[in-house]
Amino acid sequence: MKVIDFLEMLFPRNHDADSGQQAKERLQAVLAHDRATITPEIIDTMRREILEVVACYVDVDRDEIEFGLENSQRITSLIAHFPIRKVKRTTTEKMNSTEQSKKT
Repeated sequence: MKVIDFLEMLFPRNHDADSGQQAKERLQAVLAHDRATITPEIIDTMRREILEVVACYVDVDRDEIEFGLENSQRITSLIAHFPIRKVKRTTTEKMNSTEQSKKT
């Protein structure tokens, strides 16, 4: 048995496109995590800390957040999608508002 025959037996080509794409995405995620040598605990901590900073400036939909590592062409990227509900007042606006209230 040739190596190619063995691989085709393990990974038949008759999968539908969706399951093949899902498997490819799962494998890319595993490779990205392995290459970056970032543990799931560190990723979770990063997610919480980044969310904390983003939440200072905008109101985000916490149920719809997507966060993870993505791998393409030997580059591992951190991808974060934070759906924004509304923009909060900036820190400068808050400071100016506080200073104005102290003057009156």
